[in-house]
Amino acid sequence: MTEKKTVLESWNDVEAELGTLGNALAEKRKVESPLKVKIAALKAELDEKTDDLDRTINRSEMIITQYVEAHIDEIRQDGKKSMKFSTGEIRTKDHEEFDYPDDDELVSLIESLEREDLLYIEKKPAKAVIKAMAKKEPELLKKLSIETHTEPKITIKAV
Repeated sequence: MTEKKTVLESWNDVEAELGTLGNALAEKRKVESPLKVKIAALKAELDEKTDDLDRTINRSEMIITQYVEAHIDEIRQDGKKSMKFSTGEIRTKDHEEFDYPDDDELVSLIESLEREDLLYIEKKPAKAVIKAMAKKEPELLKKLSIETHTEPKITIKAV
Protein backbone atom coordinates (compact mmCIF):
# COMPACT_ATOMS: atom_id res chain seq x y z
CA MET A 1 0.00 0.00 0.00
CA THR A 2 1.39 3.38 -0.98
CA GLU A 3 1.60 6.10 1.58
CA LYS A 4 -0.43 9.21 0.86
CA LYS A 5 1.06 12.62 1.47
CA THR A 6 -0.72 14.62 4.15
CA VAL A 7 -0.31 18.07 5.64
CA LEU A 8 -0.54 16.70 9.16
CA GLU A 9 2.28 14.48 10.34
CA SER A 10 0.99 12.91 13.55
CA TRP A 11 -2.04 12.29 15.73
CA ASN A 12 -0.87 15.21 17.85
CA ASP A 13 -1.20 17.37 14.73
CA VAL A 14 -4.72 15.98 14.18
CA GLU A 15 -5.62 16.89 17.79
CA ALA A 16 -4.23 20.40 17.35
CA GLU A 17 -6.13 20.85 14.07
CA LEU A 18 -9.34 19.64 15.74
CA GLY A 19 -8.76 22.38 18.33
CA THR A 20 -8.34 24.95 15.55
CA LEU A 21 -11.50 23.67 13.87
CA GLY A 22 -13.49 23.77 17.12
CA ASN A 23 -12.33 27.32 17.87
CA ALA A 24 -13.21 28.51 14.35
CA LEU A 25 -16.68 26.93 14.58
CA ALA A 26 -17.28 28.54 17.99
CA GLU A 27 -16.18 31.95 16.68
CA LYS A 28 -18.42 31.55 13.65
CA ARG A 29 -21.40 30.76 15.91
CA LYS A 30 -20.61 33.90 17.96
CA VAL A 31 -20.71 36.01 14.79
CA GLU A 32 -23.76 34.26 13.30
CA SER A 33 -25.97 34.17 16.38
CA PRO A 34 -26.66 37.91 16.79
CA LEU A 35 -26.92 38.32 13.03
CA LYS A 36 -29.51 35.54 12.83
CA VAL A 37 -31.51 37.32 15.54
CA LYS A 38 -31.31 40.56 13.53
CA ILE A 39 -32.34 38.73 10.35
CA ALA A 40 -35.34 37.18 12.13
CA ALA A 41 -36.34 40.59 13.48
CA LEU A 42 -36.01 42.17 10.02
CA LYS A 43 -38.07 39.37 8.48
CA ALA A 44 -40.77 39.86 11.11
CA GLU A 45 -40.74 43.61 10.41
CA LEU A 46 -40.92 42.98 6.67
CA ASP A 47 -43.85 40.60 7.12
CA GLU A 48 -45.64 43.11 9.34
CA LYS A 49 -45.12 45.98 6.89
CA THR A 50 -46.04 43.99 3.77
CA ASP A 51 -48.84 41.78 5.09
CA ASP A 52 -51.62 44.10 3.87
CA LEU A 53 -49.87 44.56 0.52
CA ASP A 54 -49.50 40.78 0.10
CA ARG A 55 -53.23 40.35 0.73
CA THR A 56 -54.00 43.08 -1.83
CA ILE A 57 -51.65 41.51 -4.38
CA ASN A 58 -53.12 38.01 -3.87
CA ARG A 59 -56.69 39.34 -4.06
CA SER A 60 -55.98 41.34 -7.23
CA GLU A 61 -54.28 38.38 -8.93
CA MET A 62 -57.14 36.07 -7.92
CA ILE A 63 -59.97 38.30 -9.17
CA ILE A 64 -58.12 39.20 -12.38
CA THR A 65 -57.48 35.49 -13.04
CA GLN A 66 -61.14 34.66 -12.40
CA TYR A 67 -62.28 37.33 -14.85
CA VAL A 68 -59.73 36.29 -17.50
CA GLU A 69 -60.74 32.63 -17.18
CA ALA A 70 -64.39 33.59 -17.65
CA HIS A 71 -63.63 35.82 -20.67
CA ILE A 72 -60.61 34.10 -22.22
CA ASP A 73 -62.37 33.79 -25.59
CA GLU A 74 -62.40 37.58 -25.86
CA ILE A 75 -58.61 37.70 -25.46
CA ARG A 76 -58.08 34.88 -27.91
CA GLN A 77 -60.01 36.42 -30.78
CA ASP A 78 -58.04 36.44 -34.01
CA GLY A 79 -55.41 34.08 -32.56
CA LYS A 80 -54.21 36.54 -29.93
CA LYS A 81 -53.03 35.24 -26.59
CA SER A 82 -52.47 38.49 -24.72
CA MET A 83 -54.12 41.81 -24.01
CA LYS A 84 -52.26 45.04 -23.18
CA PHE A 85 -53.56 47.79 -20.94
CA SER A 86 -52.00 51.07 -19.87
CA THR A 87 -51.55 49.53 -16.41
CA GLY A 88 -50.21 46.12 -17.39
CA GLU A 89 -50.65 43.07 -19.57
CA ILE A 90 -52.51 39.76 -19.46
CA ARG A 91 -50.92 36.80 -21.23
CA THR A 92 -52.42 33.39 -21.77
CA LYS A 93 -50.57 30.27 -22.78
CA ASP A 94 -51.86 26.78 -23.46
CA HIS A 95 -50.51 24.30 -20.97
CA GLU A 96 -50.99 20.61 -21.68
CA GLU A 97 -52.14 18.58 -18.70
CA PHE A 98 -51.82 14.79 -18.47
CA ASP A 99 -54.53 12.71 -16.77
CA TYR A 100 -52.85 9.45 -15.74
CA PRO A 101 -54.62 6.27 -14.67
CA ASP A 102 -53.75 5.15 -11.12
CA ASP A 103 -50.16 4.00 -10.66
CA ASP A 104 -50.87 0.26 -10.43
CA GLU A 105 -52.88 0.29 -13.67
CA LEU A 106 -50.26 2.39 -15.40
CA VAL A 107 -47.46 0.04 -14.28
CA SER A 108 -49.43 -2.92 -15.66
CA LEU A 109 -49.98 -1.16 -18.99
CA ILE A 110 -46.29 -0.23 -19.21
CA GLU A 111 -45.25 -3.82 -18.48
CA SER A 112 -47.73 -5.18 -21.04
CA LEU A 113 -46.05 -2.95 -23.65
CA GLU A 114 -42.65 -4.21 -22.46
CA ARG A 115 -41.58 -0.60 -21.86
CA GLU A 116 -39.68 -0.89 -18.59
CA ASP A 117 -37.77 2.22 -19.67
CA LEU A 118 -40.86 4.10 -18.51
CA LEU A 119 -40.60 2.78 -14.94
CA TYR A 120 -38.49 3.82 -12.00
CA ILE A 121 -36.55 1.05 -10.30
CA GLU A 122 -39.20 0.62 -7.59
CA LYS A 123 -41.87 0.00 -10.26
CA LYS A 124 -43.52 3.38 -10.17
CA PRO A 125 -44.45 5.03 -13.42
CA ALA A 126 -41.87 7.60 -14.47
CA LYS A 127 -44.43 10.23 -15.41
CA ALA A 128 -41.85 12.82 -16.45
CA VAL A 129 -40.23 10.24 -18.76
CA ILE A 130 -43.63 9.26 -20.18
CA LYS A 131 -44.46 12.92 -20.79
CA ALA A 132 -41.17 13.41 -22.64
CA MET A 133 -41.57 10.20 -24.64
CA ALA A 134 -45.11 11.22 -25.64
CA LYS A 135 -43.63 13.95 -27.84
CA LYS A 136 -41.69 11.31 -29.81
CA GLU A 137 -44.37 8.60 -29.60
CA PRO A 138 -47.82 10.23 -29.42
CA GLU A 139 -49.53 6.81 -29.72
CA LEU A 140 -47.93 5.84 -26.40
CA LEU A 141 -50.46 7.94 -24.47
CA LYS A 142 -53.39 6.04 -25.93
CA LYS A 143 -51.76 2.68 -25.22
CA LEU A 144 -51.21 3.75 -21.59
CA SER A 145 -54.76 5.11 -21.21
CA ILE A 146 -53.41 8.61 -20.60
CA GLU A 147 -55.65 11.47 -21.63
CA THR A 148 -54.46 15.00 -22.19
CA HIS A 149 -56.21 18.30 -22.12
CA THR A 150 -55.05 21.86 -22.52
CA GLU A 151 -55.47 24.40 -19.76
CA PRO A 152 -54.73 28.08 -20.21
CA LYS A 153 -51.89 29.40 -18.09
CA ILE A 154 -52.45 33.03 -17.25
CA THR A 155 -49.62 35.47 -16.54
CA ILE A 156 -50.40 38.85 -15.01
CA LYS A 157 -47.85 41.63 -15.39
CA ALA A 158 -48.47 45.02 -13.86
CA VAL A 159 -46.53 48.04 -15.09
